Amino acid sequence: MALNWAKAGINHVPSYQISGIPYVTSSNLQECTSETTSIRVQFPYVTSWIIVQCTGSATSNGTLKFGFSDNGVTSRAKVSDNRFFILKDGQSTPRLELRCKELYFARSGSVSTGFNVIAGLTTIVRGNLIDITGSSGFSGIG
Repeated sequence: MALNWAKAGINHVPSYQISGIPYVTSSNLQECTSETTSIRVQFPYVTSWIIVQCTGSATSNGTLKFGFSDNGVTSRAKVSDNRFFILKDGQSTPRLELRCKELYFARSGSVSTGFNVIAGLTTIVRGNLIDITGSSGFSGIG
């Protein structure tokens, strides 16, 4: 009997149905200091879900942009294109059921801020997911 089991691929539904492997990362409180340079968080495996929190205090009035490509969150992308999410200090997203392999973060406005990310990972190797960029045909990404 061969033990050459096929590995889970990007469309392997059971990989998303079971509980995710926990993954948590944070930035320094004032790490997002630029609107033109993004911070990239690479996940070791494809995510099943993510939650992002902007970690500045609610009184500091900082805002954080996050999205799925560098071009989508930096000021090179037009605000009217809406290719990013914006969180104010102290806010967090709901649980977002998304499969991705990386997120990008940048400051929005004049006040620096930070972020926390918690994700549920699948056992799908990140290299199995295609690059999600505007140049790959994903026009809503940036």
